[in-house]
Amino acid sequence: MRKTTLTSLLAALAIVLAAPPLGAASWEGTIKLGGIVLDEDGDLSTVQETHNIYDGFSISQIRLVGAPTPNNYLMLNLRDLNLDGRKGELLYRRPGAFKLTASYDQHRQVFDAQRETNSERRDWNFGAGWTPAKWLRLSGYLNVQNREGNRLSYPAGTVSVLGTAYDNQLVTGSLSAEARKDRRGIAVGFRASGFADDLNPVADRTGTVFSARLFGSGFLYDKLTHVLRGAYGVSKLTDASIDYTLANFQYTGVVRPLDRFQFQYNFDAQRVDNESTKLKTDRFQNNFDATFYYQDGTVTDGYGYETNDDDRSLTSYHSWRVGATLRGAWHSARVRYASREKKDTEARTLLEDME
Repeated sequence: MRKTTLTSLLAALAIVLAAPPLGAASWEGTIKLGGIVLDEDGDLSTVQETHNIYDGFSISQIRLVGAPTPNNYLMLNLRDLNLDGRKGELLYRRPGAFKLTASYDQHRQVFDAQRETNSERRDWNFGAGWTPAKWLRLSGYLNVQNREGNRLSYPAGTVSVLGTAYDNQLVTGSLSAEARKDRRGIAVGFRASGFADDLNPVADRTGTVFSARLFGSGFLYDKLTHVLRGAYGVSKLTDASIDYTLANFQYTGVVRPLDRFQFQYNFDAQRVDNESTKLKTDRFQNNFDATFYYQDGTVTDGYGYETNDDDRSLTSYHSWRVGATLRGAWHSARVRYASREKKDTEARTLLEDME
């Protein structure tokens, strides 16, 4: 673990050294050295520290901030470098063109006063954004989280069904692209995750999500703005053959025919399909809202209708909401009222209520 952190530090310094000549650069830095002394007397179980307990000499901080050229910015910040509770961040930015981020966080969590049961977690984060043209932006991130150590049994003295130790890794990441021109644009994205437990392979799982978004104004009516969103994802336990899919579609339309009036409609449809149980759940939601703007505040009104349809029951919900705000130079006030009524179409869910 120490070697890995040292490698990351050398890589960060290599970026600095590979920058353009320092003749046109501007740099400033900070180095802090210190020490931690633990003076623990009495019953530690009364007030128990549980996070990052290390003593000894500490390289508390190495921070470097600078601009290799007027169009570049770099920041390197390392803390507690020589201890097992170390952290670090790296940021490189070229405004309007490129951005790179990286961070590392390692810490220990202690579960008993004697510090005999503890675990250690290490988090790596990487992110990047690139704007090759004014109308196009690309971005992505990667996170790797490792956890190792011992697990505290509950109740004490028993053997937990979860085992006596941790040894797992969670990896998540995403890629996205967005293109826009004037008031119209489109964006697509992909997210993925994977969890692997060396001590409990049954818990291994993976997940993927594809998404898209389309937005723009001027279709049908110049003062009408549209936003369309869609997503489709699959999540599964790799060893147990248990998986489900999630599909979602949303539409939002906003129109402001006059400066004082705004109307908004939102439609949200979602389906969850459990492949192992062959059960499906559909949810549809419609919301209508209106806003009136006046010199000293706003008045809002809205109505929503929602249905939930699964293999056992069909329920529907009606909701109403109204509100007003008042603002002045020395005062402000807001009042809201909302109600929600549930209907059980097939009389199978025991409750029909109003909130």
